[in-house]
Amino acid sequence: MARQMSTPVIPFHPIGLSEVFTSSFEIYRRRPKTFIGLAVLPAIFFAVVFTVLFAFGLVMFIPLIASIGAYDTAPSVNTPLVISFLVGSFIGINLCWVVSIWSVLLLSVATVQVDRGGAPTMGSVMRDAKGSFARSAGAVGLIMIMAIIGYAILGAIVALSIYLESGWPMAIAVLLVLALFGLQFVFIARFGLVAQVMAIESLGPVSALQRSWQITRGQGLRVLGYTIAVSLIISAASSIIQLLTNFMTSISSNLATIQTPPSATATLQSQIDLAAIIPLIGIVGLAVFINCAFQVLIIPFQTIFTTTLYTDVRRRYEGMNGTPSF
Repeated sequence: MARQMSTPVIPFHPIGLSEVFTSSFEIYRRRPKTFIGLAVLPAIFFAVVFTVLFAFGLVMFIPLIASIGAYDTAPSVNTPLVISFLVGSFIGINLCWVVSIWSVLLLSVATVQVDRGGAPTMGSVMRDAKGSFARSAGAVGLIMIMAIIGYAILGAIVALSIYLESGWPMAIAVLLVLALFGLQFVFIARFGLVAQVMAIESLGPVSALQRSWQITRGQGLRVLGYTIAVSLIISAASSIIQLLTNFMTSISSNLATIQTPPSATATLQSQIDLAAIIPLIGIVGLAVFINCAFQVLIIPFQTIFTTTLYTDVRRRYEGMNGTPSF
């Protein structure tokens, strides 16, 4: 368990946006190493997965592009390699999702521990958050199921439109997409605290959805407004970082050149300029590192903010004496 350090941070009275911000900054300030350490886990995992997939993609696609550039009428495609790349990408991306959600759950637990006057370490947070990785995997599975159902419905509508040679099914599909765009605001308002419910109340994804809907009754607009406010601030900072990394990747693209051989029978070594590919990987890796470093710093604050909001929402729902516990 986390050792006790000082008094709680979040006031035991209804708090507004400014107090949510100040409380979040104070919680972050008390244990920055713990929060950053917990955020580093998915960042390192993401960087490793992305770099491996990027290198794998170069090895797989550059020979194909080179053969096309050499006017090869029948460029060879290594089918097992392509299938392995697609399967690996699917597994890697989903594992990144799981680890990212897991990190949010750990950060939420750490936030409550600091608010209660504790001084949590990474180890104590992981011990107190037993089962959170499994719940994170369940959340990703639920998201995938919902996405498959949604795409299946849209695909069925498009197929029906083609079969009937009529435009009205397509119009329904467009209206459905527009409705989903509007429903995302309802989702944020009523389900924006699901991760905190999963972490702090140790509920599975489905039960957490029900619980979030319950405690945000009558408070949805405030949850939506506060979430949009912090998202706009983070998006502004993220845009600056994105411009920098995009500039770096655009430079790297000019360094990657494929030497077109005089004939289609040239060796693979003569088709690929390895001296140009190495700087490309290095610059892309640096861009990924910069983006990950920014995420490591900003994700803890965003999670602390949402957890502070969750604490206030739950106290309002249960009465001001209600204190989130494990």
